Amino acid sequence: MHLFLRVASLSAAKALTLLLIPILVVSTRAAHAESKKPQENKKQIVTSKKENASAEITKTLQAQAEAWNAGDLDKFMTAYLKSPDITFVSADGEMKGYEALESRYRKKYGTSKDTMGKLSFSQLEIRQLGDRHALCIGHWLVERTRQPKLQGIFSLILTEDSGAWKIIHDHTSLSPTPANK
Repeated sequence: MHLFLRVASLSAAKALTLLLIPILVVSTRAAHAESKKPQENKKQIVTSKKENASAEITKTLQAQAEAWNAGDLDKFMTAYLKSPDITFVSADGEMKGYEALESRYRKKYGTSKDTMGKLSFSQLEIRQLGDRHALCIGHWLVERTRQPKLQGIFSLILTEDSGAWKIIHDHTSLSPTPANK
């Protein structure tokens, strides 16, 4: 009652402010506590998506190497988004488009196990760039009969397309010295 008399003697605006402050403090604390719960759950979901993306991208590249090693260029190319907008950069220059990239591979490596050789990837580092994009950096090695081994490094930008990770940009560099494996 004593508090009520003190509040009654103040102006209406001051009295309303004094009465609302405790309500606002309690409401703000409750809202803050509630907002933390979804964020904790969201962090777990994002971590899970990142781990899953990394595993899926690794599988995509393994399948790509297996297709190459079988001499199946068409299957190898399925790791790329079939689009005129994909890009490829190497010492040979820059090219754009799925068909141009496929033509480059056919001309440079052929379409058989003998001409394509054995491809392997190593030292893969995958970083997710949002929910649907990722960066993959790694090393590659191509071993062919009666030809020098080729090796280099690459960086790929991938996008998730209909549940599958597809390469939309490939920057591949050839090391200046042949591999000694």
